[in-house]
Amino acid sequence: MRKAPVMTRTVGAGVMIAAAVALAILLAMLMFAQTADFGELGSLDALTCQTLPVRPATTRSDPQVYHCRADIAGSYAPADLALLAPVFRDSLVVAANGVTVGQARLNQWQMPGRLATLPAMIAIPRSLLRPGRNRIDIAVTGLAGRTPSLGRLYVGREAEVIRKFRQLWFVAEVLPTLILGGQAALALMCVTIWNRRRREAAFGWFALVLCFDTLRGSPIIPALGVDAPSISYWSLLVPFSSAAYLMFARALAGAPFRGRSWLPWSGPVLVAAAAAFATPVVATRFLMPIGIMIIGGNLLAAAVVLAGGWRRGVPGARLVCLCTILFMALVAHDVLLLLQVIEGQIAIARPGLLVLLIAMITLMINRFTGAMAELDRTADTLRIRTAEIEAQLRRADLKLRQQREMTILAQERARLMRDLHDGLGGDMVAVLALAERSDGAGPEIAFHARAALADMRLIIASLEDYGGDLAMALGAWKERAEPQIVAAGMILHWQIGDLGDTLQFGPAQVLDILRILQEALTNVIHHARAASITVGAFLLADGLALTFADDGDGLAGSSRVGRGLANMRSRANVLGGELEITSTSAGTSIVLHVPLVQTR
Repeated sequence: MRKAPVMTRTVGAGVMIAAAVALAILLAMLMFAQTADFGELGSLDALTCQTLPVRPATTRSDPQVYHCRADIAGSYAPADLALLAPVFRDSLVVAANGVTVGQARLNQWQMPGRLATLPAMIAIPRSLLRPGRNRIDIAVTGLAGRTPSLGRLYVGREAEVIRKFRQLWFVAEVLPTLILGGQAALALMCVTIWNRRRREAAFGWFALVLCFDTLRGSPIIPALGVDAPSISYWSLLVPFSSAAYLMFARALAGAPFRGRSWLPWSGPVLVAAAAAFATPVVATRFLMPIGIMIIGGNLLAAAVVLAGGWRRGVPGARLVCLCTILFMALVAHDVLLLLQVIEGQIAIARPGLLVLLIAMITLMINRFTGAMAELDRTADTLRIRTAEIEAQLRRADLKLRQQREMTILAQERARLMRDLHDGLGGDMVAVLALAERSDGAGPEIAFHARAALADMRLIIASLEDYGGDLAMALGAWKERAEPQIVAAGMILHWQIGDLGDTLQFGPAQVLDILRILQEALTNVIHHARAASITVGAFLLADGLALTFADDGDGLAGSSRVGRGLANMRSRANVLGGELEITSTSAGTSIVLHVPLVQTR
């Protein structure tokens, strides 16, 4: 297995260190908040209560009341005092020397963002205090059939109590609210990731977890007036949130989804349906424990699924599994605190949710850095591969260009040899034979010499680079042929139309066309006794029409003329065209039809 890049390992280690530091700070804050003597705030005296009997409820729906009485010394006078109650359930009424000074009612099940009550502070005006000892009466009432609960009380000068109250308020109210904001932002990020990459189902499920928990803990929810006086219906979102977390764990661990995978949702649905018709007592004594068991069962199942993914080496499963186990421990602490099995001053599950948030942020950063590293590796591989392919293409192109040049040279060499052999070679052989006879064949020698010279000029003309433009090649032929026409006493009528660039002719094709024209001109000069010649070229729908006409006596039946016509037809066949010859006593007309052809 290839090791992760240095950047990925460095970022992952940095995130783990930051998460550990944040968790340590969080636990330190919670431990400080739960310290019984409040550390350096020793001026706050622990109020020792004399417990009075609990007033039992006459019916199951009547609240139970817990009374406490204590005395405080008059040494604080004439300063204003304040009473601090970090933990109580559910309603607190305080009286000083028989006069009610304040009350606090913080039903923990109607505080959606917390699993325990917020701290309460009740001021005791100096006007109610007297020298000596002062009696403080506290009545704690449990609602919805719950047993009332009261933690340790503290009394001191109002300014000092306010300072400590703010510390407790930060841990119990401000910190969870900040976490809610982080949850909402992280939920938006997870939804965005899932929306762009639907196969990342884990992010979609975790976004649902965060949405459920953010709705339940939002401070806006109690203001909507949905909850009943003794039942927080928004707290029913917690079992749904735990079911969504189990689905997240399955998606992250790569567990297959089957029909039974949706069973964890049945418990929250049944509890929510029952809560819609249950009384506060039933909701408190039956539905609330069932909901807690559903939450614990889903978290335990999620931990087991994540542990399986950890064993299979699923990326991120180990970190999330450990954080889930830690969060389960924090939830267990709050449940025991709620059931009064252990003593404490504040619940830690809500701030402890920061552990899961850090785990998800770490997972997202690891996946992002891993994706960036993989992208960099892919880019490097593609860059190297592209350079290799470019080098191969350059070598192949150079080789093909060399082969093409060699092929063109070989073809041109063969064409020149063939043209020299068939045209100029034949004329030179005839000149040599006539010269050896020495029987007054001077005119014949001159004829063949001129023919050889004309053919050589045609060969040279065909080698000119006209860029495939036949009109330019015909113009060059006109310049060379016009002196012969004038010397023969004839007039040339030039009728070349716009040939455009549809037809592209190579050197060999140009030479064949020019030789046909030259052969026709030679026949007219020597045999037709014409007064004028008309040369035309026109572009048709299917190709080119090249015309050559004279007003002479028509073609004679000599063998030389016959060989010339045969050569013209042969060259027309090479061009893939047709040659039409019409000869009368009024003149001769030659029409060459050349179809659309490829350059050669």
